[in-house]
Amino acid sequence: DELEKCSTRFSEDPSTIDEFNAMEKAFQEIILAKKLPLEIYNAVSKSYETLCDRYNIKDMPVAVRSSGVAEDSPTASFAGQYESYLNVIGKEEVLQSLLECWASMYTARGISYRLKQGMPILDAGGMSVAVMKMVNSRASGVAFTLLPSKQDTSKMFMEGNYGVGESVVQGIVNPDQF
Repeated sequence: DELEKCSTRFSEDPSTIDEFNAMEKAFQEIILAKKLPLEIYNAVSKSYETLCDRYNIKDMPVAVRSSGVAEDSPTASFAGQYESYLNVIGKEEVLQSLLECWASMYTARGISYRLKQGMPILDAGGMSVAVMKMVNSRASGVAFTLLPSKQDTSKMFMEGNYGVGESVVQGIVNPDQF
């Protein structure tokens, strides 16, 4: 409700970077000022403690990974649009990173991309956030279950590089392609 009310302060068809940045700031401030609902706070806390106990590590380093529900559709790909956090240590940091993942649905870039796709500014389709044990990978990347350029489901396409895959997702490197 607060996001809807806040959105009335802005044009329905923003066109300048200043407009997008103002929307990002306003929407993210609303989200980041909120406390997690107790049910979510307790579930994430308990699960993180269980993970730490399983490996007998007091504060297990984890990845807090965003995944937009509408992330990969036939007409749009939100890969790299939302934030993920690596090497997050401690329950409170995990909980804060969860909020920051949700807030990242409303970056200037994300809002602009949704508008270009003909989607509403506030309806990002939802977001799942996975919290998983951090893996010190030698190499990693992204796999597509089809050849994206031709929508060919008889082929897979992968991009990868040394280290964690975040540099591939964010377009920081020229990855190897398979």
